[in-house]
Amino acid sequence: MKRSRRGSRGESTEGYLQIGSRCAADGLVSGRGLALVHGVLQGNVTIDGDLVVASGGRVNDLAGHVHRLRVEGVASCRIVADSVEVASSGRLEGDLETTAIQASSGARIEARLRLRPAHSRGKEDDSS
Repeated sequence: MKRSRRGSRGESTEGYLQIGSRCAADGLVSGRGLALVHGVLQGNVTIDGDLVVASGGRVNDLAGHVHRLRVEGVASCRIVADSVEVASSGRLEGDLETTAIQASSGARIEARLRLRPAHSRGKEDDSS
C-alpha cells in the first residue's frame, strides 16, 4: 500500500492497494487508505482506512488493526477494527475487537467478539 504523500498543494493523499482475484500476498501491509482484497491476503495489517474483503476474496490468519473491516468474502483473522460490516455473502472467523458491528441477513460469524464502547477504543481494560 502506498503511504500517505503530499499533493501539489501540500495536502495529504491516501494510498490504495488492490489484490486481484488470481493473486496472493503474504506479509506486512501498512499505510493509509483502502485495501481491497479479491484474491488472498495473509500476514499483518495496520491500515488507517478500510480493509474490504470482496466476494470471492479471502484473508487467512490475518492480524492487526484497521479503521473499518468489510467482509463480503471469507475472513479468518485476529483483528481490532473501529467498525465491522459483514455482508450477506460474508463469513468472519477468529478474534475480533470493535466498537461497532453490523451483519446482514445470511452473514456467517464464528468469532470471539469483544465489543467496546467507542470512547475506549484500543485501551486495555483496567478492571482486572
